[in-house]
Amino acid sequence: MLLAALAWPAVAQTPNPSFALIGHIEQLQLDQPGNPLSGGKVRVKGVEVTLPRNLLLTMPGQYLTLNDLFRGPHPGTAPALAPVRPQSGLALADTPAPRVPFEINVIGNIVNGEYIAAVARIFQVELGIGAGFVRAIDLAKGELLVGARPEAGESPAAKAARDAAAARVRLNDPEGAYGKRNADKFGGGASPLDDRFSVDPDNPPVVALTGFPMCIPRSAADPQCPASNRAPAPDATRFTCGPT
Repeated sequence: MLLAALAWPAVAQTPNPSFALIGHIEQLQLDQPGNPLSGGKVRVKGVEVTLPRNLLLTMPGQYLTLNDLFRGPHPGTAPALAPVRPQSGLALADTPAPRVPFEINVIGNIVNGEYIAAVARIFQVELGIGAGFVRAIDLAKGELLVGARPEAGESPAAKAARDAAAARVRLNDPEGAYGKRNADKFGGGASPLDDRFSVDPDNPPVVALTGFPMCIPRSAADPQCPASNRAPAPDATRFTCGPT
């Protein structure tokens, strides 16, 4: 009996190369405006990337479809959704272009030369990080004045100069989960803040160093944001609920 063995050469499977891009949103396209789960394309750093159907885009405080992005800064919620627009207003090629460029981080695979996204995060000036002391809380505007540390015996002129150099920080909070609603910050009228970049109403975006969730008071006696949770000196470093 003759046994013949055939040897087959081992061939390694060629994986699809992956990619990771981060840069300004140069162009953004929606393939099917009438399809709520439509895909599209985005151009970043000169590379055209396919955004597949059903992809959820990661925003700072929520997940949105590409169709949602094209409903403008106030996309609404079902069943009261805003109509789809020809442009998202987030791309440099849009008319008018955004005043401050928006950025995107896209990760995916290259299949037959086509860049296909698996994860996409959209943000604006992600590395624009600042730090400072809360110099004041503007109850009417629902904002924090963040800047240099207030000094004891600070003259009115010095205080005014430091306040002018400080940053005014507002929470993009359409529902008013952590302070005034966006509309109430602007006299009850239309808010210029973009709801697509709003906070997550179920996960506090502002916390103390200890992790205790914070808010911006709506009034001097806000029961949902009591002054006892941010006691003045000498208890300024204590962030707890009630007596300890």
